This record gives sequence, structure tokens and C-alpha cells, in this order.
Amino acid sequence: MKKFYVGGLAVAVIALLAVSASMAASANTERSTAIQANDESDPRDRASREEIDRDRKLNPTFDLLSALPGFQDGGLDSEGERIFVYWNGNIGAEAAQIADESAARGVPVDFIPVDYSYEELRAIAGKVVRTLEADGLELEGYTIGGPFEEITLLSDDLAQSSRLQGRAMSAVDAILPKGIRLGFEEAITA
Repeated sequence: MKKFYVGGLAVAVIALLAVSASMAASANTERSTAIQANDESDPRDRASREEIDRDRKLNPTFDLLSALPGFQDGGLDSEGERIFVYWNGNIGAEAAQIADESAARGVPVDFIPVDYSYEELRAIAGKVVRTLEADGLELEGYTIGGPFEEITLLSDDLAQSSRLQGRAMSAVDAILPKGIRLGFEEAITA
């Protein structure tokens, strides 16, 4: 009997292991199916993985270019497959090499020339603000946009009055370089 018991125990243990393995496999399949179902039912999971993959592909090139003189700003095109870079001045050999290597990896780089650097536009905007404040106009600040071709003055009064806008334009006409537009928006306050 003892032998039967041991043999019975061995059979029971083997049967128990087989059932456990079957249950574990079934649970893993259910979990895998649940994960797949979640992936398919929640497009945000898929999108975030796609964004991570895209960023891994694009960020190194963007980071290298952003460290070079001439770089002003940039980003990704609407499809997220090309890098565009706003560039002031000549595109040097290092920037061209980075762009060529990136294109060889399937990530093309488009350089968009801008006439003024961000620092130059900040200096121009500072002169505009000082001139207008000396003329008695109240400003909350400014933004640079357009890209790199517009200074937008933040002022409730200027945004709402074409007469004051005309006065502002006349006051800064001599210091605003050709190709730079002046815009007006209400100041956003918290």
C-alpha cells in the first residue's frame, strides 16, 4: 500500500503540475489577450509608443543641431518624419554633416533660413518697447513669432485701438528693420 500511496502521490503530483501548467498557460494567454485587447481598445497606448519610437529616431539629430551657432528653433513636420530647423546665417560644415547623416538614417532635415536671430529680435523688441513707453503707451510685454519675422506687443489698449496701433507704428517705423512685422494682442493676465 505504501508503494501505491507513493505512486499515487507521484501521479497526483504530476497531475497537479500538469493542471497548474495548463492553468498558468491559460492565464498567460488571457493576460496576453487582455493586453492585446487593451492595446487595440486604447489608441493612446499605441500613440505613446509611436511617439517614443519617433522621438528616439529624431531627438539625437535635433539635439546636435540645436547646440550649433545659427540654430534658432525647430521641430517636426506634421507627419513627424522630418526635422525642420530655423537657421540664421550660413549652414556650416558640421550642421551639413549632421543633416546628411540623419538623412542617411531616414530622417531628413530641412533648414529654413531666417533673417534675424532670436537674440537680434529680442534686442529690436527691447528698442520698440522703450520707444513706445517713452511715447506714453503702456505695454505688458511682447512675443517673437511668425517665425522670426514678427514682434507681437502685448497691450490691451493697443490691441483694441487702431488709432493707438497707428501711433505705435509711426513711433517705431525708424527702428523696425525691413521684413519685421509688428503685431498687437491683448495681454493675458492670470
